[in-house]
Amino acid sequence: MTCKMLHRYSLGGPSLELEPLDRPTPPNPLQVISSVVTALVAIAGLVTQWKGNRLLAFVLVAIALVASISTFYRPLAMSTRKYLQNLRRNRITRRSWQEFLRVEKRFGTFLNENDTINMRNIISEIFGRNADEVSKVCGPDCLSDYYGLIHMRHLKKSARTNTAFHLALTELHQMTYSYNRDHVLDPFRRLNGSPVLEQLEPP
Repeated sequence: MTCKMLHRYSLGGPSLELEPLDRPTPPNPLQVISSVVTALVAIAGLVTQWKGNRLLAFVLVAIALVASISTFYRPLAMSTRKYLQNLRRNRITRRSWQEFLRVEKRFGTFLNENDTINMRNIISEIFGRNADEVSKVCGPDCLSDYYGLIHMRHLKKSARTNTAFHLALTELHQMTYSYNRDHVLDPFRRLNGSPVLEQLEPP
């Protein structure tokens, strides 16, 4: 599931900014006043009419209950639904956290300069391990340090809520985007038409 979520974000899906939590709309003040007045009238009627006309007393109480429920039901239902939704999301977060860490660790292997699949390492081989020439094509490598700090924080403190998991996904997305732009696309653009590549092409 983590892979699918990261893939959806990386393809320009919904914004990765943390979405504000939905808050139930508070009751309209006029509705509250109306409910209170209705309840008071019902209580007064109940006291005065109980002995003389019990049916009328029951009708007044029923009207007060309906008015109160109609006023407070919607925000209460929204709060309950939001609470249950967060419970489900938090449960999925805790279940998916280890998978997320495996994906993040796998991404870290692309940043290992000693790995043969590392783009910086490949370009370094092309230029005969000339650090000056490599720096002209690849630029400074700051992503490794940034990744190390983020990954260690994720290892030490697991995400227990949907909000924390969303933030971790955002950080991983930003790192993969930076790697794709700074370590793959930009170096290829700089290498395009380079005499070094022309020398490597077979006659």
